[in-house]
Amino acid sequence: MIASRLTRAAAVPTVTNVDEADFGAVQASGVSPLTVLAFVVSRSLLKHPRCNMLAPEGRPVPQDSVHLGIATQTDTGLVVPVVRHAESLGVAQLGAAINDVSGRARTGHLRPDELAGSTFTVTSAGRMAGQWSTPLLNLPEVVILGLYRIAERPVVREGAVVVRPMGNLSITFDHRYLDGMIAAAFLQEVITQLESWGEWS
Repeated sequence: MIASRLTRAAAVPTVTNVDEADFGAVQASGVSPLTVLAFVVSRSLLKHPRCNMLAPEGRPVPQDSVHLGIATQTDTGLVVPVVRHAESLGVAQLGAAINDVSGRARTGHLRPDELAGSTFTVTSAGRMAGQWSTPLLNLPEVVILGLYRIAERPVVREGAVVVRPMGNLSITFDHRYLDGMIAAAFLQEVITQLESWGEWS
């Protein structure tokens, strides 16, 4: 099943946009970067609904709710458990839901319905992640967002070189249904909220 889905996803004409975010505010909050990212993505999708579409049989259909897929590596392969109505959950609730489904995915205790019905997927390999990659779509979704290794890097702030915890984010999208400006605007919304996390969270 995994091989069949990946083969179909590889045939989709996708484009990947990569940008970086300063995770200093997120780290200062003490909340897991993946949890914060999932929360920010779920809220940002309400402002950018074209990124929260499904395209079964080539017909794009906007979705009213965010059913967030969390790509999870298990001993038997990559699976995507789903957190339903992620946009309605608080940060702590969302973090607990992610830990629950990803933990049960690794131990093989998910129900079949918990592996279906996502509208948007976030993928992250945590500390094992490299600088960036080009994830395949979780069809019939039209967008997938990747989080990569967060590490201290030299960056320029107000004319001075400083060291900040930086991480790359990728957004891969089906170019048949989305243009680059739409995907880029969504990614910038996500980055802005990550970098100002302590100001509004």
